[in-house]
Amino acid sequence: VKPIDNASGFVVLPEPVIPEYIVVHLGNPDDISAGDVEVPFKEYIKNVASCEIYSTWKTETIKANILAILSFTLNRVYTEWYRAKGFDFDITNSTQYDQKFINGREIFENISQLTDELFSNYVRRQGYVEPLFTQFCNGTTVTCEGLSQWRTVDLAKQGMTPYEILQYYYGDNIEIVRDAQVMTNTPSYPGIELRLGSF
Repeated sequence: VKPIDNASGFVVLPEPVIPEYIVVHLGNPDDISAGDVEVPFKEYIKNVASCEIYSTWKTETIKANILAILSFTLNRVYTEWYRAKGFDFDITNSTQYDQKFINGREIFENISQLTDELFSNYVRRQGYVEPLFTQFCNGTTVTCEGLSQWRTVDLAKQGMTPYEILQYYYGDNIEIVRDAQVMTNTPSYPGIELRLGSF
């Protein structure tokens, strides 16, 4: 959704925030037998990055991939992709729909450190509010219109910065938002109908 000026009669959307926690569904969205886990947001990003990429890759490659993971995740949270459909979670661990997450897995030290550095940053289109849906795939067994994880290795070897790698896949009209506010995420729909006197 593009931010719209109040003069047009629409409410301007608030800036996205970094949630303290994220609820992950451990299966496909419609798998009611799969459990949900609440995970600190930063730890979720570290887990996904440790599942999705290799710690031996160049720092520029890892940073580009972490930023893609961050933006993908924040897009799911900000747009309330699953909650708007009536689910009680923010994202799944199914790579068919989202990103790989293994509850309780070990985290690579350098990925942990780089995530600590980047976790309040995300990618968006210039002139837009919402975090960009930064679709990605490994580029070998699975291909997609978004970022190819293995190709980012080659791009970093060619001297590209993380921002240039992201531009290569998502276009020149992207920007990186830095130091977004960290706070408790409050869904827009509280789960009950509000009536006069509810508050």
